[in-house]
Amino acid sequence: MKLSLMRWLLQGVPECLAIATFSWMLLGRQFNARKILSIGLLQALAAYFVRLLPVSFGIHTLILVFSLAALLVYFSSGSYSRVLSVSLVTFVVLGLLELVIFALSSSLFNLTAEAILADPLLSVLMGLPGVALLFLGAFLLAGLKRKIKGIFKVT
Repeated sequence: MKLSLMRWLLQGVPECLAIATFSWMLLGRQFNARKILSIGLLQALAAYFVRLLPVSFGIHTLILVFSLAALLVYFSSGSYSRVLSVSLVTFVVLGLLELVIFALSSSLFNLTAEAILADPLLSVLMGLPGVALLFLGAFLLAGLKRKIKGIFKVT
């Protein structure tokens, strides 16, 4: 699925930054804006170029799961099996969020899938709540980690 430059900038880049943030927090790492930005922007570039490939539906997502895992290994020094599972979980969470938001939005506004996908701006607007929820989930994970760490802290 070819991605226009506008859609990549308005949806692809923020989505990849949210993916990087969520994955980083799911790994249990300390928040590191520089590393998260690096992962997110490199993943966004990978997503842009992978979507230019003439591959079957869904194959680009598999490629992006592995590219995210490779970036996470490089920047976090985590084990490949751990970051691969985090990468898969992140994409599943994003997919479920998009599915729910898409279903709710299309029924709420009485829009067909074809109408949403045909309008680039509408398509971007439908994708942004999932991005926002993924960021929210990342920061909730970070807060939960701090709270759990505080509970078990020996003083």
